[in-house]
Amino acid sequence: KTDKDPAKTYWKIRMAAIGCCLILLFAVLIASTKADMKNTEARLSDTVNYIRKQCTTYNSLNLASEVKSLLRIAESAQQVDRNIGEASGFTPEDLEQYASQLFLTGILVIEPDGTLEGEYHGSDINFDLLLKELDKAVVLDTAEHPKKNYCERMTCADGSYIDVAVVGRSDKNGMIAAYDHTLLDYVETYSLSFQNLLSGYIVENAGTIVVTSGDIVTASNDEELIGRSVGEITTLSNIRTQAKNGKMVHVRSNASVSD
Repeated sequence: KTDKDPAKTYWKIRMAAIGCCLILLFAVLIASTKADMKNTEARLSDTVNYIRKQCTTYNSLNLASEVKSLLRIAESAQQVDRNIGEASGFTPEDLEQYASQLFLTGILVIEPDGTLEGEYHGSDINFDLLLKELDKAVVLDTAEHPKKNYCERMTCADGSYIDVAVVGRSDKNGMIAAYDHTLLDYVETYSLSFQNLLSGYIVENAGTIVVTSGDIVTASNDEELIGRSVGEITTLSNIRTQAKNGKMVHVRSNASVSD
């Protein structure tokens, strides 16, 4: 005989079994959560590293294309200078012919003080922007130094750009500015765009990806964020405040940052 109650023993065993199951369940849950977090961190890290490398490559290729274009414009301006020197002057028709031969949008012949001596324009561009950019001491200084070249790419309000080069005249004191206007359609077709890079990432699958230039969002797979300031977007502002290199952080979209 035994003094133990079989019913009580059964319930003790049952409660112990339930307790073991709960402990096992919590252990599995914790391990699964850690594994998910680790996988998420690895996926985010791979995505960020890939986007960063691609952006660096895009920047390098676009910069190489810009330098190549500016060098061409500078060589064209020098050729215009040689043509004017050989002809001992120029006419508006000459400038138009030179622009056509050298595939330029326009040519400006500028006095040392910045006034225009002659000009030809092959398309409707923001001429005020061009003149404002050329009215700089560093540009006007080329009149005093014929061997000095000034080159710059100017971005227009519509997204197109103007490549301009200024060289000093060899026949007299003055300058020659040659420029080429690249239309937006061509820019969008042939330039490497960060936005095109992100277009294949779906927000529901890859999360929100943002590329910024300074404080401005220049590209994102969430197009509503493009053009906005980082300070206007709570999540990005919190990420910038709490960001740690090589470490994933958790932020709230409508509250302060939390680790």
